[in-house]
Order: sequence, then structure tokens, then C-alpha cells
Amino acid sequence: WKSLCLADYRDVLPAISVPTCLIHGDESDFYSVELGRYVRDSIPNARLHVYAGTDHSPQLWQRERFVADLRRLAAL
Repeated sequence: WKSLCLADYRDVLPAISVPTCLIHGDESDFYSVELGRYVRDSIPNARLHVYAGTDHSPQLWQRERFVADLRRLAAL
């Protein structure tokens, strides 16, 4: 976990060429919404879904929405 948090992936983000769905809780204590926007803007054709009122585990708080977002990604 520590190495993941310390790694710098900024240089590889523009090279991601697969459909990318970013799901972010707006109350996450780990990563800010601004970071989610940066990652979205750095990956070509990425989509960012910000889940209001959720922490770092939005899939636990808004399960139906999470599954719907994943299904839309899988349909691409």
C-alpha cells in the first residue's frame, strides 16, 4: 500500500488507451476530487463519476449507481 501511495504515475496516464471509468467519493480522506479531475483530464476519453456523500468506498454506499456505471463501461 505504501509503495502505491508514493508512486508517481503522472507520466503513464496519457498512454492509457482503454475505456476508463473513474469513480470517486467526494468525501474521501485519501484523494481529493481535484485529483480525480486531474486523472480524468490526463487519460484520453476517461469519465469521472463523483459520488456525493461517500468516502473512499463509494461502491459500498451507492451500490446500484456503482453497478450501473460499471455496466456502462462494459458496454463500450
